[in-house]
Parts: sequence; C-alpha cells; structure tokens
Amino acid sequence: MQLDLYVRDGCSRCKRVREELNSMGIEASVVDIDTPEITTRARALGIRSVPVLHKVGTKEMKVGEISREELLKFLG
Repeated sequence: MQLDLYVRDGCSRCKRVREELNSMGIEASVVDIDTPEITTRARALGIRSVPVLHKVGTKEMKVGEISREELLKFLG
C-alpha cells in the first residue's frame, strides 16, 4: 500500500504525524502542499488542511492529529 502524507512547512501536527509513522516503521511519501501543482492535486482530492494521510489509489484519508491507535486502524 502506498501512502502520501500531505504536509506544510512549519506545521507542528504534520511533524508529530511524521514522527509517529517513522517510529512505527511505516513509510509514506511526504508531499509539500505549498507547491502549486500539489495544491491543485490536493484540492482535487478534497484536501483543505494538513496533515492528511492518504492511501494512494483510494479515497481513504485520515485528517489532522493522528494517534498510533488511529494509524493502526486506518492502515488495517
């Protein structure tokens, strides 16, 4: 399963989610939402705030502060 983590520079919640993923050994492509082409892609997916963990190829997303338990449930 491929994961994208949409983030923004200076976002403390984004940093915490990234650190939690790393501590769990889960790889996700980090996508900076502030670049114009990424902003367009994110809006097309319905993303309006960060952090967002997205299962690529699906409409499944987890938005905002994500606990370890929520990550495990989301990743199934």
